[in-house]
Amino acid sequence: MLTVRRSKYFLDHETVWFASGDYDPKLYPAAVTYFRQHRLSIPRKFVMSSEPFSTLFLELSTGDLWKGLSWTTRYDINRGARDGIRFVESQKDTSSIVEFCQRHSIFRKAKDLSKTKAKSLGKSLLPRNKVLLPRDLEAVKAYWSLNSAFMKDIWLADLLVIHDDDRTRMWVITNNLEYNPRSIVGYASKSLVWRSICDAKRKGFAIYDFGGVILDENDPRYGVTRFKRSFGGYLVTEENSIVVCNPIFRAGYQIASRVRYTM
Repeated sequence: MLTVRRSKYFLDHETVWFASGDYDPKLYPAAVTYFRQHRLSIPRKFVMSSEPFSTLFLELSTGDLWKGLSWTTRYDINRGARDGIRFVESQKDTSSIVEFCQRHSIFRKAKDLSKTKAKSLGKSLLPRNKVLLPRDLEAVKAYWSLNSAFMKDIWLADLLVIHDDDRTRMWVITNNLEYNPRSIVGYASKSLVWRSICDAKRKGFAIYDFGGVILDENDPRYGVTRFKRSFGGYLVTEENSIVVCNPIFRAGYQIASRVRYTM
């Protein structure tokens, strides 16, 4: 389980990833708790809103993970190695974090991700404008890693993952959309994912979580799902829920929600 605490409007807010079991209010003392990808049994009266979240899980402890890759993904990873793509693990200093966030902002604008719902991509720690800010990474500094791919000295792609004690979760992939040939960028992205899977296995994590998939093949974002499915795994549905235990805060939250809805 991974927890991020913040204060907003003079109230404590928590974002809790990957919680499971029976809900105990004493374990979550914040006024508002946003449970991401949880499997908790929560009394209905505490739940302000809830929705299913579909993702892919890859079991890291069984079988040959390489054989689970699609033929094209194996080819792309091997091709990237032959072409000399190199990889660098980012340091968690301020300048590295700022540089990554700047690259992600450029990528997001180029792909017009501002029109894509954050809940569909699983980026729950992002602020409402969906821009990845340094403070988001600072909030979970002990629980993320960032690897980048380069061709010589030219940046090709980034892969940011977060984790708790049990699972590693893909969070953000950022690509250099100006680099040609674009196929090299594709090789770099797949190689980064494969390296993160192998790294998670080496570190003893049980699950690699691909961080959200679209089930509708007619959805224009389904290409991201196709990319993730090429690494294997199986479909899992968890829940995203906003929970307010205190009845006074709950009434205030409901009023505020109605006001936002009518504006």
